[in-house]
Amino acid sequence: MLNKRIVGKSKNRAWLLYLLFLIVIVIWILSGLFIVSTSKLSGWTERGTFGDMFGAINALFSGLAFAGVIYAIYLQTKELSLQREELTQTHEELRKSTLAQQKQQEALDLQARLLALSTLLSIEIAEYQRYEPGQIGASIQRDRIKQIQDQLQELLKTSSKGTQG
Repeated sequence: MLNKRIVGKSKNRAWLLYLLFLIVIVIWILSGLFIVSTSKLSGWTERGTFGDMFGAINALFSGLAFAGVIYAIYLQTKELSLQREELTQTHEELRKSTLAQQKQQEALDLQARLLALSTLLSIEIAEYQRYEPGQIGASIQRDRIKQIQDQLQELLKTSSKGTQG
């Protein structure tokens, strides 16, 4: 929306600039025709004096050129201001994107740890089921399963605290 407005204003400014350029050229051509048509002036001295009368036109065009430079500086200042504003917005969006990526990475890390522990738990349960009740290895296997379950519970607690905070 902002870009369409800027493009519309730029087209209006370009049209105005072309109009001013055309007016200057027409005045310049007309002044030249006027000087040539009044060739009643006989000598260079009279023509020099006559040419000096157009010093005001020269000053006018110099003033218009200076005004054009001032206007160009004004436009550049506005454009730089818009660029700064856009850069600030871009910076803010990048900051938000970085935070979202960090949260996503934390979620992926948590998911990987949960998957690893649940896989390890499945393996330990399968090993435990191979033992007969009362065998020495069965109690060791039961302790390992309990440790993995505790680790999973702790990991789930810390992940739920992280999503609530």
